[in-house]
Order: sequence, then structure tokens, then C-alpha cells
Amino acid sequence: MTSGHHVQVAGSLVEGSSRYDEATKTLRFAMADENGHQLQVEYDGVKPGNFEDATQVVAVGVYRDGVFRADQLLVKCPSKYQGIEKPGDAQRS
Repeated sequence: MTSGHHVQVAGSLVEGSSRYDEATKTLRFAMADENGHQLQVEYDGVKPGNFEDATQVVAVGVYRDGVFRADQLLVKCPSKYQGIEKPGDAQRS
């Protein structure tokens, strides 16, 4: 990854890797791509309420000194409605 350029990265949250400092509002965590390569991420801001349940994380920011410093985080969480069919859905075409 090129240092100093503003980029967007996506991956899954590495379980047990997140640490949030309430005093400084700093979130640190690791994310992994589909090949298992991990990236250390640091985000200054309020931790998203659903962060620990995230199935995918998208971070926007700059890679510098071995850490991805995100200024924006987007999280995708599993839908509580996933796999539920409404009556009549199977007949629709």
C-alpha cells in the first residue's frame, strides 16, 4: 500500500482485535482481506454502535508508519431479517 495517499480499504473485522479509548475517542482494530492479510487501523471518532457485530468494515483514510489512519468508517452488519421469507414471496415472479 502506498503511504500518504487517501484510499478506501475493505475487509472483515478480526475478532477480539478492537480496543476503544473512551477518553481520547480512539478506536484501534485489525481488519483482514479475503486472503487473510491483516491491516492495523486507527480511527479517531465515536465508535459505531454496531461495530462489534460488523461482518465487513470499509475504512477511508491514509496509510502511514505501518498503520491505516481512517477518517471515515462504514460497517456492514448481518440483517436480522436475513433468511426470513414473507408469506407469498415464493409465488412472486
